[in-house]
Amino acid sequence: MGTLAEKNRWIRCEELKSKLVEWMWSRYHRKVFVSDSLLKSKAEQFQTSLNSKLKDHEQIQLKFSKFWLLKFKRRKKFKTYRSQGEGGDANMIAIEQQIPLFIENLSQYSINDVCNADEIGLFYSMAPDTTIGSSKLPDRKK
Repeated sequence: MGTLAEKNRWIRCEELKSKLVEWMWSRYHRKVFVSDSLLKSKAEQFQTSLNSKLKDHEQIQLKFSKFWLLKFKRRKKFKTYRSQGEGGDANMIAIEQQIPLFIENLSQYSINDVCNADEIGLFYSMAPDTTIGSSKLPDRKK
């Protein structure tokens, strides 16, 4: 390692990575699925937070590319795991109770204003079926 500025930059990069690993472990222990895009987004947040405390010439500007993500996961021994099966059953009683409310809400609209929804519309905010971790999480309801 060369200059003092380079050493300080390396230390800040390691601080960012250690915060990211700590965050990953907290998600893992809470059994929260973490996607690649969520991990990269969190890394960007940590970088912004860290840089806000530094002068312009001290700030780090990492690019969180697919290659960075791959190397980060390898170094920290994280892998991508896919969830299989169902970890629980749907609450049929709650569903049955909501059907009349749903029909009542639809009755407020003309039949021309009611349309079918495809899977993207229904499941756009569904939890991911893959997660990053050091071992597979127990299966859970998607």
